[in-house]
Amino acid sequence: MILVAVENRANEVLPVEEYRACALFVLEQQAVLESTELAVSLVGLDEIHELNLQFRGLDEPTDVLSFPCDDAKGECGPAEETLLLGDVIIAPEMARKHADIFDSTFEEEMFLILIHGILHLLGYDHADDDGYATMCAMENELLGLWGEQ
Repeated sequence: MILVAVENRANEVLPVEEYRACALFVLEQQAVLESTELAVSLVGLDEIHELNLQFRGLDEPTDVLSFPCDDAKGECGPAEETLLLGDVIIAPEMARKHADIFDSTFEEEMFLILIHGILHLLGYDHADDDGYATMCAMENELLGLWGEQ
């Protein structure tokens, strides 16, 4: 069983169950192990700013941070063990800003950011041109498939 826990610490009403369903969809599309756990936290700007400074040395808020636990591409131990994929931390306020900048909707940005964070936990990276193209293509594919639901 794939378990996705979504915690809302953003001090606003958000469709937590929709984000949980999207995360499950992405994990299923990426064929993760049945015994996988993922945590998603929705946080305010101050919290994500602090995390970004602490873990990336960047003194600014960001939209999403991913913190892997077990190696999703490697062995996770005996078959009865659960793969702890990691944590995705999202700042909805940044998604709102992106929606204005990129002329999209808040909902589209939230799903895109969520997918982006999960793909990082699954080993995707956009540090170089090839990785960027690959990751963007996968994000767009998954976002499109999710939109067809």
